[in-house]
Order: sequence, then structure tokens, then C-alpha cells
Amino acid sequence: EDPRLEEAHEALYFLAAAQGRWPEAIAACTRGIEADRGYLAHWRNRGDARQRLAVGGLAAGGDPLALFEEADQDYAGGLALAPEDSMLWSRRASARTNAGICRSFRGDDPGAEYRTAIEQFEKALALDPENLDALTYVGGVYDDLAAWKRDGGQDPEPEFVAAEAAFTRAIERSPGAASAWMGRGVARHNRGAHRSLYGDDPLPFYREAIADLDRALALDPAYAEAWHQRGAVYLSWGNRLYARGEDRLGLVPPAFVPEASGE
Repeated sequence: EDPRLEEAHEALYFLAAAQGRWPEAIAACTRGIEADRGYLAHWRNRGDARQRLAVGGLAAGGDPLALFEEADQDYAGGLALAPEDSMLWSRRASARTNAGICRSFRGDDPGAEYRTAIEQFEKALALDPENLDALTYVGGVYDDLAAWKRDGGQDPEPEFVAAEAAFTRAIERSPGAASAWMGRGVARHNRGAHRSLYGDDPLPFYREAIADLDRALALDPAYAEAWHQRGAVYLSWGNRLYARGEDRLGLVPPAFVPEASGE
């Protein structure tokens, strides 16, 4: 019953995490860190547990900003032990992204959080160019930053372009990643909607967005969010035709039928 047995503390973490008991999981990691501050897994696991607990609070309408900030510090503790760990940089960037989302819900400026997250995701990619999570998530953060700048009256075009480029990099490295195709489709839709505010024709962006979302659905026909985003693009497309005085009744989204997979 030696409390310094790191594996025992980690086992208690996994037991609690498997049952969604995140406060207990956090406590197990804390005891492990108190016993041995040099055991990397405790820092990583406590950050993960705090993020899971915080995400649950966010979904329930809470304000878990402090938990995301504590998770960020846990990942920083892990990086002090393993500064070249690409996945730890990704995890830290996700905590900063979530902190930015919390700030935006408060009505505060999330820009600094998003920019820090982008720097950390890029650090992860510098260490491991094949880190698909970092490639996909950094595109989403660029898109979030673009939306915040747009709503604040700033020019979001550089961030929209960067978001599209990040998702393209993800697709090039993993063409079978449905989330990357969907992410680029969403980014292209958002960019087209923004360009339409300045008199540009958004339809080329919408066509590209539909092509990306169709590809995502070909890879994963049960991808609910991709279906939702596809419908949103067609809604924007129809509204654009109506604004131009054109017939939008003929714009019926074609039924998407994925190709049957071969045996």
C-alpha cells in the first residue's frame, strides 16, 4: 500500500475515468503527482480529466473556464518533463481553445486564447507533421478566430484562408479522415458567406463546400454533423439566389447516396 506506486495511482485514474467519475480521476492523479512529480502520465491524465469535466459543465450551461485553465497548467507540467511531446502540445492547445470558447460565451475577447492555441498546435506539428489531430483542430481554431474577428468588425480573410489551408494539409496527409473533409467544407462555407457581405459571389465557395461535405459523407455515411453542415450550405445557397431575384425553388439538394463498399 505504498502511495508512491505510480502505477497504482494511474490504475485508480483509469478506473474512475472509465465510469465518468472525473473528480475522482483528478484526485487520483493529484495523489500521484504529490508522490512523484516526475511521472508524466499523471500530469497528462489530470489535464484530460479536467477537460472532460469542464466540457460536461460547458454543455450543461456552466462556466468551467477555471478548469480549462487548470488543465492547461497540467499539460504545461507534463511538457516540462517532455518538451518534445507533440500530443501534449496538442492537448494544451485544446485546453486554450476551450478557454477561448468560454471567454466568448462570457462576451469577453477570446482572441488571445485562440492565437495561443494556434501557436501550440503549430508547435505540435513542427514536432510531428503527421499529427492529424493538430492539423484538424488548428483549422477549426482559425475558423473560430475568423468568426470572432468578423463579428468584431475586423477582416477575417487571413484566418479563413489559413483554416482552409490547414484542413487541406490534413486531407493531404490522411485522405480518409472524414473530419478533415467536413472541416474544410465548413471553412469554405463560412468564407463564402463572409465574402458575400462585400458583394462577392459566394456560390463558388458553396459548391466547393458541398463537394467537401459529400466526400466526408462518402467516407462516413453516419456522420451527423456533416449532414447538418451540408443542409446549412444549401440553405445559404438558396438564400443567395433569393437575394438575387433568381428562382430558388429549383435548388433541391440532390439525395446523397454513398457508394456501396466492396467486399
